[in-house]
Amino acid sequence: MTAKGKLIRNSVIAVAALGILAGGYYFAVKWQPAEETSDTTASTSSSIELLNAKTDEVRSVKIQNLDQTYTLLQDDEGNVSIPEIPDIEFEQMSLKSALSGFSSISAEKEITTDMQRVAEFGLNRRDVSFTVTLKDGTVRQFIVGDSLPGETTYYFMEDGGSSVYTLPSYKASSLFKSTNEYRNTNLLSLEGATISHFSVSHGSEKLLAIRPVEEGENPQNTFGASWILETPCPGEGASEDRIGKLIENFQSISILEFVDDHPADLNTYGLGSDAYTVSFTTEEGSYTLRLGKAAEDGVYMQWNDGISVYLGDAAYLSAVSGMDPMLYVEKFVHIANIEDMAAVTITKDGNTYTMEIGDGEEEENPDKYKINGAVTKADDFKKIYQQVIGIMFVEQGNFVVQGEPFMTVTYQFKDGHSDTMKYYEYDERYYVAERSTGTRLTVLKTTLNELFGTLSAAAGTSSAE
Repeated sequence: MTAKGKLIRNSVIAVAALGILAGGYYFAVKWQPAEETSDTTASTSSSIELLNAKTDEVRSVKIQNLDQTYTLLQDDEGNVSIPEIPDIEFEQMSLKSALSGFSSISAEKEITTDMQRVAEFGLNRRDVSFTVTLKDGTVRQFIVGDSLPGETTYYFMEDGGSSVYTLPSYKASSLFKSTNEYRNTNLLSLEGATISHFSVSHGSEKLLAIRPVEEGENPQNTFGASWILETPCPGEGASEDRIGKLIENFQSISILEFVDDHPADLNTYGLGSDAYTVSFTTEEGSYTLRLGKAAEDGVYMQWNDGISVYLGDAAYLSAVSGMDPMLYVEKFVHIANIEDMAAVTITKDGNTYTMEIGDGEEEENPDKYKINGAVTKADDFKKIYQQVIGIMFVEQGNFVVQGEPFMTVTYQFKDGHSDTMKYYEYDERYYVAERSTGTRLTVLKTTLNELFGTLSAAAGTSSAE
């Protein structure tokens, strides 16, 4: 055979081999059980009705899928439950919708009437099914097999029936639902809610507790406060900014995953005696969120009095873990708006420093600001005033002091009332400030020493002028 002939022969063989491979690929990928084409085969788009009942005629729907077997049971009042799991709360609307969906059963098309072929469609396994029981005692069971290649519809047949059909995808999706999909994942939304109490605890220790300020309340450590602390530092005003950011983490409480409905040991999830507890009270009710260990995709948590363990957003734990409650306290010993003040008088070791604030605008009253009777420039006066009202405390407590105060600061308001702060020696590092309310606070000595130097310099400058 010539070289040219051999080339032709090899080309023919190659084409033939390619055709065989292509045919094999098509058979492997595209083949599906043959549908009958007799006159009894319905291949049109019109559905085939197999069961048509009203929702209120259905007593139960038993669902068996590869993961669970459970029953949707309807009572005479139309309420639907899952009796196999009586201690879990499900969304009633979702249960009713699911049961209603099985009250009528239609097939998309008939595949075959040859019931010897059921194994071809996966119907011999009988591992997926749904059984509809009507209130009149009628029971209809349907067996579901394989899905059609590349589709979300399934082969199915009625138990004891004479045909194999295709089940619409929307019906199949209900069949393959887990019971968890009927549960509410949105536990709480604080959007638009008015919080009347908020607290954070770690184990048995209350870290932070706040409530809204009441009408007429004017905590001395801040003005315009929205929140009053109960813990720590009872009665102090809370930091508006920090409290706002803290609560923002809990504006929406939702479940990412259902982890364990019957935990044998809560310590496994960090939800034992050392769990964090975040509590809210709104006009709608009181709520409790317990937070345990961090998980790979969030944090283990429990809600209210329930025993179930859920997975929640990691931000919940990040907001409270390692919390320093003192960061949420406005730590001013006494703060007041300069426009509300008539004078501030400081006495120390027999010396008196009186800061007077006159009426009117600075442009109209050039003598508005004085220290010990001497007119002081507005900018200089305000800097000193900021230092006076900027005295910060470290802690609130029942600190024991001895003797008389070495310094007093009296705030005289334009409306006629006054508040006096008393300062006592305490230890090498701290003084103790006592408000007119009796509250005692520790103050760093360095804070006051800086103030003394500033006042002395200002008084000397004013006298020289």
